[in-house]
Amino acid sequence: PLAVMQHLGGGSLQDRREANPAEFVKAVRSPSAFNWLLNIADALDFVHRQGYVHRDVKPANILFDDHGNSYLSDFGVAKVLSDASSREHSAALTGTGLVVGTPEYMAPELVLGEAFDGRADQYALAITVFEVLAGQRPITGTNASATLVAQTTQAPRELSECVSAAPPELCTAIRKALSKSPSDRFPSCKTFARAVVIAVQNAANAGVGDETRTTCPVCQK
Repeated sequence: PLAVMQHLGGGSLQDRREANPAEFVKAVRSPSAFNWLLNIADALDFVHRQGYVHRDVKPANILFDDHGNSYLSDFGVAKVLSDASSREHSAALTGTGLVVGTPEYMAPELVLGEAFDGRADQYALAITVFEVLAGQRPITGTNASATLVAQTTQAPRELSECVSAAPPELCTAIRKALSKSPSDRFPSCKTFARAVVIAVQNAANAGVGDETRTTCPVCQK
C-alpha cells in the first residue's frame, strides 16, 4: 500500500518564520501577512463541523503551495469527537496513558484529559499566531513535562511584552483565544481569525508602525 499526496512546494509556516524572522516580527503591521490565518481557520472549522478535532495545529503543520495558498496538514493525531452520551472524557490520552499532541501547543483541557472540542485547536492556533508575531511562544517550560504543566497553570505572556507595536485589540484577541477555560474563548476559529485580521487592518489604516509591505509568496522578497 502507498499514499499519494499533493506536493506543496512552498514549505511550512515554520520554514518561513525561521528563514526570515525579522520580517515575521514586522507582520503585525501588515494585514496581508495573515492571509493564511483565515484559510486555516476555515479549514479547522470545517473539520470541527465534521466531528473531528485536529489536536496538532502548529507552524510546521501549516503548509503552502508555490502560489502562497495555505493548507492544514498532518491529521495523524486527529480525534473523533465523542457524542453527548459517551463517558469517555479522557480522550486526550492514548491507551497507554500518553498525552497525544505537541506540548508547546496543547490546550489545558487536552493536557488534563478533560472533555474537549474544536476550541482546543483554536488555542493552538492562537499560540501559532503569537509565535509568528513575537518569534517566541506565550507559554514555555524547560522540558516537555514542564511545558504541559505550564499550559494548565502559567498565564501566557502578553503579546505587547514581546512586540511593542502590537495593537491593543490584537493583544486582546490573542489573550481571549488563550483562555484556560474553553468557554472563555471565541466560538469558532474563524471568529478568532477575523478578530486578529481586523485588529491588524485597523492598526495599518491608522498608520501604526512602519509602512505596510507585502511579501511575495514565491520569492519572499
